[in-house]
Amino acid sequence: MRIVVIGSGNVAYHLIKGLSKSTATLFVHARNAAGLNVLKREFDTITLLATTNLSAVQADVVLICVKDDALNAVMQSYTFSESSLVVHTSGTQTFNESNMHLNHGVFY
Repeated sequence: MRIVVIGSGNVAYHLIKGLSKSTATLFVHARNAAGLNVLKREFDTITLLATTNLSAVQADVVLICVKDDALNAVMQSYTFSESSLVVHTSGTQTFNESNMHLNHGVFY
């Protein structure tokens, strides 16, 4: 399974920590370079992504782990594979446009 985590904060950290114990291939992208460096030092098996175009990764799941108020802006700034399941971790926000991606939901 190929999983992309978008974000480098507390939620992303704990999901990566748990997922790194699985056989999944983990990719991470975030705009916070310092946060990414911390994640890479602790979890040397993750692959850092330098682009917001995630189509080539062909991820099974994309986990968007960003601040609630940034959710929709982040969702709009990425390109996903049509077959990816794109989910977010916000407990208070929803995707503004349900047609942003065919397979989307909440991971909460």
